[in-house]
Amino acid sequence: ALWSSAFIYRSSLMGIDGKRYFCLFDDAMISMRYAWNFSAGHGLVWNAGEYVQGYTNLLMTLFMSVFTYLLDKSSAALGVQILGVLFVLLSALLSVNILKYIIKPSQQYYSVVRVATYSLVLFYYPLSYWSLMGMETGLLTALILSGVLFAFKSVEEGKPRFVLLTSMCFGLAFLTRNDSLIVFCLVCVYVLASWASMLNGRFGAYFVALVAIYLLFAIGQTAFQ
Repeated sequence: ALWSSAFIYRSSLMGIDGKRYFCLFDDAMISMRYAWNFSAGHGLVWNAGEYVQGYTNLLMTLFMSVFTYLLDKSSAALGVQILGVLFVLLSALLSVNILKYIIKPSQQYYSVVRVATYSLVLFYYPLSYWSLMGMETGLLTALILSGVLFAFKSVEEGKPRFVLLTSMCFGLAFLTRNDSLIVFCLVCVYVLASWASMLNGRFGAYFVALVAIYLLFAIGQTAFQ
């Protein structure tokens, strides 16, 4: 968090009016303009009255619209950067929780691997850089890791709520970046292989629900477009 604070400060600019201004990466500023117009009541548009989609990260743009509604432009950019810090920290925490399903806590050196996992996520500079510069990278990473964690829980515990949460997380990831579909397909292969011998019962219904709920997000976004 201290390193992120220094990064955000160094990425800010001092204007000719003597005020400090915070800004995002150029692609993120495009999303911010859509968010600004949306929070002002003009819709998700670049210019009022021109209905052209110029963003690829709907959910992140909607997150931005909360800041643009509550704050001025520079402060809204700072708010998005702080949100990026939280997404990176959450991603590190989720990675540690996923580790328990890959390496059993009772195994030797588990505590060392646990600390290494948490640290490596935090020290992965591209994740921090793009998240703190306002891109959807941190949000997408947190959602995908959440979906993976709930997929492991679904397979191990077989509870329907984890199936629902898996679909919800990957559905929201789809709204963040459509190409996250690739990761969801891989998770479906894992879940299908894990339940292969039990698909003639309730687990078959669980798998259908997993895919169907996810498709609602994809169809819903297409209909919205």
